[in-house]
Amino acid sequence: MVIREGDPPGYSHKTDPSQDEVNRRAAAHDQYVANTIEQQWHTYTHASGDPSNPSASSSDIAAGLPSPNPSASYWLQPSEESRRLEDFRSTNSLPRTADTVIVGSGITGAFAAWFLLEQTGGARVVTKSGSARAATSTTSTTSTSSTTTTAGQPSGSGNQQHNVHVYWPPSWREAAAAASASGPVFEPDPSPHYTTEEVEEEENESSHGGVLMLEARQPCSGATGRNGGHCQPLVYSSSPSTAEFELATYHFIKSFVEEHGIVDAVDWRALKTVHGYLTEEVWEGAKGLVSKLPEGLRGEVDLVDQTKPGEGGETLRDLRVPGVKGAVVLRHAGSLWPYKLVAWVLERLLEKYPVPPRREVTVEGLAGRLAAKGRGRGGGGFNLQSNTPVLGLRKLRGGKWGVITSRGELRANRVLLAMNGYTSNLLPAMKDLIVPVRSQVASLRPPKDAVTKQVAQLDYSYAFVSEEKFPRDEYLIQRPLPGGELIYGGARSHAEKKAVGVWQDDDVERGVATYLRQNLAPYPLDLSLDKTGAVPMTTPTDGNETTELKATHQWTGIMGFSRDASPWVGQVPECLGGGENLFVCAAYTGHGMPQAALAARMVVEEIMGKPVKDDGLKLPQEMKLTEERVRLVRENTKTLQEQQQAPGWSATMPELLAATERRG
Repeated sequence: MVIREGDPPGYSHKTDPSQDEVNRRAAAHDQYVANTIEQQWHTYTHASGDPSNPSASSSDIAAGLPSPNPSASYWLQPSEESRRLEDFRSTNSLPRTADTVIVGSGITGAFAAWFLLEQTGGARVVTKSGSARAATSTTSTTSTSSTTTTAGQPSGSGNQQHNVHVYWPPSWREAAAAASASGPVFEPDPSPHYTTEEVEEEENESSHGGVLMLEARQPCSGATGRNGGHCQPLVYSSSPSTAEFELATYHFIKSFVEEHGIVDAVDWRALKTVHGYLTEEVWEGAKGLVSKLPEGLRGEVDLVDQTKPGEGGETLRDLRVPGVKGAVVLRHAGSLWPYKLVAWVLERLLEKYPVPPRREVTVEGLAGRLAAKGRGRGGGGFNLQSNTPVLGLRKLRGGKWGVITSRGELRANRVLLAMNGYTSNLLPAMKDLIVPVRSQVASLRPPKDAVTKQVAQLDYSYAFVSEEKFPRDEYLIQRPLPGGELIYGGARSHAEKKAVGVWQDDDVERGVATYLRQNLAPYPLDLSLDKTGAVPMTTPTDGNETTELKATHQWTGIMGFSRDASPWVGQVPECLGGGENLFVCAAYTGHGMPQAALAARMVVEEIMGKPVKDDGLKLPQEMKLTEERVRLVRENTKTLQEQQQAPGWSATMPELLAATERRG
């Protein structure tokens, strides 16, 4: 199937299969060359850290670009959705300007686009001041600075033009030009000297008035397409405001898939989740956290241990965790195919808000800078551009931003960074606040009953926590029967340096992979058909080869860990390389599914200056990005690397550390 320029997903043209293969191979070759050049760009511009130096602290290194050849995720295996969206570009060329640019196409970017387009109808954003953009240029000329800076870093005050003279080495330009018959991959446009009239004329002729989404690889190929497939609000280990927000996000996703009739399409399943605590120490800490819940949230969780069944009479054996010290049962959780949810959102936006056809324009008044047929002309709508990494940002006059991509530069009225663990690639000043951390997940075949040849059906999703020889921080859901694959992830205590500071998802660590295959059944999870599995006499800590499960897929993904364990949502202050009209929504600390969708709504509300819906939903104070929060976090919170070295530190369970510290 070939998707041509402007065709919505699902609309195909019948072509000769051989020609289709030729097209795919050509696109793959172009992307390979582009990725190579992009990595050279990153090496050239990001000199603030050396990832090849083992002595370098990962807090000193900004994240790189997404790996061009990532590991094969279970969620990203070939499907109708992936075939429709593979290499998709709404237009062959990038617009020269855009109203709103969203960098990233995971759950944050997809729902930000959804809320923004549903509010604006695909037209330009009208801010609370009533203007079509927050600010406009008032001077007739601009000047070019000769200073080369790292992408995302500010230069001078916010009231001045922040142009950067970008040096494009000739070898890169030549290599890119040789790789593409249609022209160079990089088409530098350093600080054009437009008058106000020329700028307005160019905007009218070549502007994209809606939402332009830029994705470095394939749509939803980052963390959302590589996670564990679960959505579970951590009610008892969060602040009350965050717990309420996560519950609201869970109910939003549940209602969203139900109202749009896609429950089966995205494999949504509402269920309870069981957090099994394997040692007395962590179990006492968990009970302490539950005891501190306010009355309005206490009913969201239940406690079960060896002597006390749950409120519904469930015992630990009923929960399939007979060997744990105790379990916290969360009443509201869900499992789903996360890629398919995001793919559905993207496809609906492409269908409902198509990019208007290009029109011929002249070049009078633009000093011959624009080709006669234009570069990506178009009005509003939703424009999705895959295989288009963003390499840098530069602040322009009037609150606009220059967005430097592998395919040229464009100018945007506003930019939203929905990049999660890759945020510091464009905002190096946030590298100590948002740190990339690599997670690892496996799809495991459950054991079959010796007689019936059937596999057990799990009624819950799970997480396992301990502070044994190695801290355990695993999580699990089951796919629908008859296959019933077990999506099991975590075990980063077995990864080198707990995978903190790692942004490459092309590698699977052998030690972690082996651990995941050998450390699930029969302890801590009973996978017998009738829940009669034996409890081990001694707690295994190094795995058991005799019960090793077979893996269908093993993959890695990059999370964005926040220094204070809360996301960063809002306009980026100048002290972090931002300014007016640059926003970020990221750093879910491995916990994005019950946060990201409504965090995206909150940042859209900040962009528009008004609520999307009059339901009283507020962004928790601890998630807001402010200069004061940045200062307090840097003064009072250990870096992620320092936290990692603390006794009993478990990377995906920062609340466990907090509980240990409270116990003193």
